[in-house]
Amino acid sequence: RTHYSYLQRGQPEKSQLTPERIAKLEQLGFEWTRHEIAWMEKYELLLAFRKEFDHCNCPISHDAPLSRWIAQQRTLYKSYMRLQQEQHDKNTMIKHRMNEWKIDLLNSVGLVWDLSDDNWWDMYDQLKAHRDEHGCCRVPVRYPENPRLGHWAMNQRNLCRQYIDSITWRATSPALMSEDPVHISGLSKERLDALRELEFCWLPEPNSPDLLGPTLEPNRAPSHNEPIPKGKKPFIPFPWDEI
Repeated sequence: RTHYSYLQRGQPEKSQLTPERIAKLEQLGFEWTRHEIAWMEKYELLLAFRKEFDHCNCPISHDAPLSRWIAQQRTLYKSYMRLQQEQHDKNTMIKHRMNEWKIDLLNSVGLVWDLSDDNWWDMYDQLKAHRDEHGCCRVPVRYPENPRLGHWAMNQRNLCRQYIDSITWRATSPALMSEDPVHISGLSKERLDALRELEFCWLPEPNSPDLLGPTLEPNRAPSHNEPIPKGKKPFIPFPWDEI
Protein backbone atom coordinates (compact mmCIF):
# COMPACT_ATOMS: atom_id res chain seq x y z
CA ARG A 1 0.00 0.00 0.00
CA THR A 2 2.88 2.37 0.74
CA HIS A 3 4.40 1.70 -2.65
CA TYR A 4 0.99 2.06 -4.25
CA SER A 5 0.66 5.49 -2.62
CA TYR A 6 3.89 6.51 -4.36
CA LEU A 7 2.23 5.71 -7.68
CA GLN A 8 -0.84 7.68 -6.68
CA ARG A 9 1.32 10.71 -5.84
CA GLY A 10 3.21 10.50 -9.11
CA GLN A 11 6.45 9.12 -7.65
CA PRO A 12 6.89 5.81 -9.53
CA GLU A 13 10.66 5.84 -8.95
CA LYS A 14 10.03 5.15 -5.25
CA SER A 15 7.64 2.26 -5.85
CA GLN A 16 8.53 -1.38 -6.36
CA LEU A 17 5.08 -2.21 -7.70
CA THR A 18 4.65 -3.12 -11.34
CA PRO A 19 1.34 -3.43 -13.19
CA GLU A 20 1.72 -7.21 -13.05
CA ARG A 21 2.19 -7.19 -9.27
CA ILE A 22 -0.76 -4.85 -8.83
CA ALA A 23 -2.94 -7.15 -10.92
CA LYS A 24 -1.94 -10.23 -8.91
CA LEU A 25 -2.66 -8.48 -5.61
CA GLU A 26 -6.06 -7.34 -6.83
CA GLN A 27 -6.84 -10.90 -7.92
CA LEU A 28 -6.27 -11.93 -4.30
CA GLY A 29 -8.79 -9.33 -3.13
CA PHE A 30 -6.24 -6.77 -1.95
CA GLU A 31 -7.85 -3.35 -1.50
CA TRP A 32 -6.08 -0.04 -2.09
CA THR A 33 -8.06 2.20 0.29
CA ARG A 34 -7.30 5.83 0.94
CA HIS A 35 -7.57 5.24 4.68
CA GLU A 36 -4.97 2.46 4.65
CA ILE A 37 -2.61 4.54 2.53
CA ALA A 38 -2.93 7.49 4.93
CA TRP A 39 -2.35 5.12 7.87
CA MET A 40 0.87 3.79 6.38
CA GLU A 41 2.11 7.32 5.71
CA LYS A 42 1.70 8.13 9.41
CA TYR A 43 3.37 4.86 10.29
CA GLU A 44 6.37 5.82 8.17
CA LEU A 45 6.58 9.11 10.09
CA LEU A 46 6.46 7.13 13.35
CA LEU A 47 9.33 4.95 12.12
CA ALA A 48 11.38 8.05 11.36
CA PHE A 49 10.61 9.52 14.80
CA ARG A 50 11.59 6.29 16.56
CA LYS A 51 14.82 6.07 14.58
CA GLU A 52 15.76 9.57 15.75
CA PHE A 53 14.59 9.45 19.39
CA ASP A 54 14.54 5.69 20.17
CA HIS A 55 10.94 5.76 21.45
CA CYS A 56 7.43 6.27 20.08
CA ASN A 57 6.03 8.84 22.54
CA CYS A 58 5.97 11.80 20.18
CA PRO A 59 5.07 14.99 22.10
CA ILE A 60 2.54 17.35 20.59
CA SER A 61 5.11 20.14 20.68
CA HIS A 62 7.34 18.16 18.31
CA ASP A 63 4.78 17.01 15.74
CA ALA A 64 1.14 17.68 16.60
CA PRO A 65 -0.44 15.60 13.78
CA LEU A 66 1.76 12.58 14.53
CA SER A 67 1.18 12.91 18.28
CA ARG A 68 -2.60 12.99 17.76
CA TRP A 69 -2.38 10.01 15.40
CA ILE A 70 -0.48 7.96 18.01
CA ALA A 71 -3.08 8.88 20.64
CA GLN A 72 -5.80 7.80 18.22
CA GLN A 73 -4.12 4.41 17.70
CA ARG A 74 -4.07 3.86 21.47
CA THR A 75 -7.79 4.69 21.69
CA LEU A 76 -8.64 2.40 18.76
CA TYR A 77 -6.54 -0.38 20.30
CA LYS A 78 -8.45 -0.19 23.60
CA SER A 79 -11.75 -0.29 21.71
CA TYR A 80 -10.60 -3.23 19.59
CA MET A 81 -9.40 -5.24 22.59
CA ARG A 82 -12.65 -4.55 24.45
CA LEU A 83 -14.64 -5.90 21.48
CA GLN A 84 -12.45 -9.00 21.48
CA GLN A 85 -13.10 -9.58 25.17
CA GLU A 86 -16.82 -9.18 24.60
CA GLN A 87 -16.53 -11.77 21.79
CA HIS A 88 -18.24 -9.78 19.07
CA ASP A 89 -18.89 -11.40 15.73
CA LYS A 90 -16.23 -11.53 13.03
CA ASN A 91 -17.93 -8.95 10.80
CA THR A 92 -17.86 -6.37 13.59
CA MET A 93 -14.15 -6.95 14.13
CA ILE A 94 -13.39 -6.68 10.41
CA LYS A 95 -15.12 -3.29 10.17
CA HIS A 96 -13.12 -1.89 13.06
CA ARG A 97 -10.45 0.67 12.13
CA MET A 98 -7.89 -1.27 14.18
CA ASN A 99 -6.85 -4.77 13.15
CA GLU A 100 -4.24 -7.41 13.87
CA TRP A 101 -1.72 -6.40 11.22
CA LYS A 102 -1.73 -2.80 12.44
CA ILE A 103 -1.23 -4.01 16.00
CA ASP A 104 1.66 -6.20 14.87
CA LEU A 105 3.30 -3.28 13.06
CA LEU A 106 2.93 -0.95 16.04
CA ASN A 107 4.16 -3.63 18.44
CA SER A 108 7.21 -4.15 16.24
CA VAL A 109 8.34 -0.56 16.83
CA GLY A 110 7.67 -0.73 20.57
CA LEU A 111 4.61 1.51 20.82
CA VAL A 112 3.40 1.68 24.43
CA TRP A 113 -0.36 1.15 24.41
CA ASP A 114 -1.01 2.27 27.99
CA LEU A 115 1.12 5.23 29.06
CA SER A 116 -0.25 5.20 32.61
CA ASP A 117 0.91 1.61 33.08
CA ASP A 118 4.30 2.41 31.59
CA ASN A 119 4.67 5.38 33.95
CA TRP A 120 3.62 3.26 36.94
CA TRP A 121 6.39 0.72 36.33
CA ASP A 122 8.89 3.51 35.79
CA MET A 123 8.03 4.91 39.24
CA TYR A 124 8.12 1.40 40.68
CA ASP A 125 11.71 1.01 39.45
CA GLN A 126 12.56 4.30 41.15
CA LEU A 127 10.98 3.06 44.40
CA LYS A 128 12.99 -0.15 44.12
CA ALA A 129 16.20 1.85 43.66
CA HIS A 130 15.26 3.94 46.73
CA ARG A 131 14.76 0.79 48.80
CA ASP A 132 18.08 -0.66 47.63
CA GLU A 133 19.85 2.55 48.66
CA HIS A 134 18.02 3.32 51.93
CA GLY A 135 16.85 -0.14 53.01
CA CYS A 136 13.13 0.74 53.13
CA CYS A 137 10.26 2.16 51.09
CA ARG A 138 9.65 5.14 53.38
CA VAL A 139 9.53 7.93 50.85
CA PRO A 140 8.29 11.23 52.35
CA VAL A 141 5.49 13.03 50.55
CA ARG A 142 7.72 16.08 50.32
CA TYR A 143 10.90 14.49 49.04
CA PRO A 144 13.28 17.11 47.60
CA GLU A 145 15.50 14.48 45.99
CA ASN A 146 12.61 13.10 43.94
CA PRO A 147 9.28 14.98 44.35
CA ARG A 148 7.48 12.77 41.81
CA LEU A 149 8.39 9.63 43.74
CA GLY A 150 7.13 11.16 46.99
CA HIS A 151 3.70 11.95 45.53
CA TRP A 152 3.52 8.61 43.72
CA ALA A 153 4.30 6.69 46.91
CA MET A 154 1.60 8.66 48.75
CA ASN A 155 -0.93 7.71 46.05
CA GLN A 156 0.04 4.04 46.34
CA ARG A 157 -0.46 4.15 50.13
CA ASN A 158 -3.93 5.61 49.59
CA LEU A 159 -4.75 2.81 47.15
CA CYS A 160 -3.43 0.27 49.67
CA ARG A 161 -5.80 1.73 52.28
CA GLN A 162 -8.70 1.14 49.93
CA TYR A 163 -7.54 -2.42 49.27
CA ILE A 164 -7.15 -3.23 52.98
CA ASP A 165 -10.56 -1.72 53.81
CA SER A 166 -12.22 -3.74 51.02
CA ILE A 167 -10.78 -7.14 51.87
CA THR A 168 -11.27 -6.55 55.63
CA TRP A 169 -14.94 -5.80 55.03
CA ARG A 170 -15.32 -8.92 52.91
CA ALA A 171 -13.61 -11.05 55.52
CA THR A 172 -16.46 -10.31 57.96
CA SER A 173 -18.93 -12.29 55.84
CA PRO A 174 -18.49 -15.62 53.98
CA ALA A 175 -21.08 -14.46 51.42
CA LEU A 176 -18.97 -11.43 50.54
CA MET A 177 -15.83 -13.54 50.19
CA SER A 178 -17.49 -15.53 47.40
CA GLU A 179 -17.94 -12.42 45.23
CA ASP A 180 -15.61 -11.33 42.43
CA PRO A 181 -12.02 -10.39 43.36
CA VAL A 182 -11.50 -6.98 44.91
CA HIS A 183 -10.92 -4.39 42.23
CA ILE A 184 -9.21 -1.14 43.14
CA SER A 185 -8.77 1.20 40.20
CA GLY A 186 -5.06 1.75 39.64
CA LEU A 187 -4.01 -1.25 41.73
CA SER A 188 -4.09 -4.44 39.67
CA LYS A 189 -3.08 -7.85 40.98
CA GLU A 190 0.23 -7.54 39.13
CA ARG A 191 0.93 -4.24 40.85
CA LEU A 192 -0.10 -5.62 44.23
CA ASP A 193 2.30 -8.52 43.86
CA ALA A 194 5.09 -6.13 42.85
CA LEU A 195 4.49 -3.94 45.92
CA ARG A 196 4.41 -7.03 48.15
CA GLU A 197 7.78 -8.04 46.76
CA LEU A 198 9.25 -4.74 47.96
CA GLU A 199 7.38 -5.01 51.30
CA PHE A 200 5.95 -1.58 50.54
CA CYS A 201 3.29 -2.03 53.20
CA TRP A 202 1.07 -4.66 54.80
CA LEU A 203 -0.78 -6.23 51.86
CA PRO A 204 -2.32 -9.57 52.85
CA GLU A 205 -4.15 -11.83 50.45
CA PRO A 206 -7.98 -11.56 50.54
CA ASN A 207 -8.27 -14.96 52.33
CA SER A 208 -5.48 -14.28 54.83
CA PRO A 209 -6.30 -15.33 58.45
CA ASP A 210 -4.61 -12.14 59.69
CA LEU A 211 -7.58 -10.11 58.50
CA LEU A 212 -9.74 -11.30 61.41
CA GLY A 213 -6.96 -11.69 63.95
CA PRO A 214 -7.10 -9.94 67.33
CA THR A 215 -4.18 -7.67 66.46
CA LEU A 216 -5.76 -6.22 63.32
CA GLU A 217 -5.31 -2.47 63.18
CA PRO A 218 -7.45 -0.23 60.95
CA ASN A 219 -5.59 1.15 57.94
CA ARG A 220 -2.51 -0.76 58.97
CA ALA A 221 -1.07 -0.57 55.46
CA PRO A 222 0.06 3.07 55.42
CA SER A 223 1.34 3.08 59.00
CA HIS A 224 3.78 0.22 58.31
CA ASN A 225 6.04 2.33 56.16
CA GLU A 226 4.68 5.83 56.76
CA PRO A 227 7.72 8.12 56.99
CA ILE A 228 8.25 10.80 59.60
CA PRO A 229 9.00 14.09 57.78
CA LYS A 230 12.45 15.43 58.40
CA GLY A 231 12.66 17.97 61.18
CA LYS A 232 9.60 16.64 63.02
CA LYS A 233 9.51 14.33 66.01
CA PRO A 234 6.81 11.73 66.62
CA PHE A 235 4.06 12.79 69.04
CA ILE A 236 4.37 10.99 72.40
CA PRO A 237 1.44 11.55 74.79
CA PHE A 238 2.23 12.69 78.34
CA PRO A 239 2.25 9.71 80.77
CA TRP A 240 -0.54 10.94 83.06
CA ASP A 241 -1.07 7.45 84.50
CA GLU A 242 2.45 7.42 85.89
CA ILE A 243 2.02 10.54 88.05
